[in-house]
Amino acid sequence: MVLLDDPTTGLSIEGELFTPSGQGKVYFASFRLITPFKIFVDINIDGFRYNTHTLRRGKAIPKLSDDHITTQFGDIIVGKMQKTAHGGQRATIKIESGPSIEIQFVKKHKNVNIRIVDPVGISSKAGGILGKLISPESYQVHKIVENRGLLYFDGKMAGAKLQHHAWNDMCWYVAKDDAENLFGKK
Repeated sequence: MVLLDDPTTGLSIEGELFTPSGQGKVYFASFRLITPFKIFVDINIDGFRYNTHTLRRGKAIPKLSDDHITTQFGDIIVGKMQKTAHGGQRATIKIESGPSIEIQFVKKHKNVNIRIVDPVGISSKAGGILGKLISPESYQVHKIVENRGLLYFDGKMAGAKLQHHAWNDMCWYVAKDDAENLFGKK
């Protein structure tokens, strides 16, 4: 599933979904991040795997920061893993002249989550589910009652519910069938 594809910068994020046996919920099993420098980062519950041999610029040598909090590979700076509630972990990735992205590793379902903390540097031409939603005013939610509303995106409409999400933030949630209608199936 293409989450972000920015033809202007070359930044790309793809995700792979899975459903744990005996559950009806869908989670991300992995992500692949490709930076403008063409560093490939594969992310799953086991952590990060880097392919720093790029055809574009040769090999990117890792550099550890003086404070040992970050490691840099070409144009990607990866922060130190931090523990989260329920035995999980998270780390922040910063793309030079680009966005900051947080990855969360969730032990309970053996899944990973992603969020764009700061979208700086992502162009208005970005595609993919997140790319289409990042542009200002790309979607609107009209609140009907306290925690219910209608989400409008790309000429389509769906019911939305305001609720807590994995990041302990209040987010508008769209049911699976409505999400498939809004963003397409895959």
